Amino acid sequence: MALYVVGIRPHHISPIANGPGSARLDGKVQITELSGSESTIHFEHGPLHWVSQSHGIHAVEVGTTTQLFIDVDRCMYFSVEGKLVA
Repeated sequence: MALYVVGIRPHHISPIANGPGSARLDGKVQITELSGSESTIHFEHGPLHWVSQSHGIHAVEVGTTTQLFIDVDRCMYFSVEGKLVA
């Protein structure tokens, strides 16, 4: 069985699903930042800390659990040795 490490950039995680390549991820909001026309949401999913950075104003309350969506077509897959495989 092969093990992989998945990498995803913050701007490929959004509070809005972007088509059939979107996978839902529920996260507990830790920090929100509204900056002009962009929103940044720091959240926890399981034991991991994540960051979403998206266009538009997406006001969510700190401490709540919200739906976010990963654009799985933009994920990067690495071997456990750190080499990009896909």
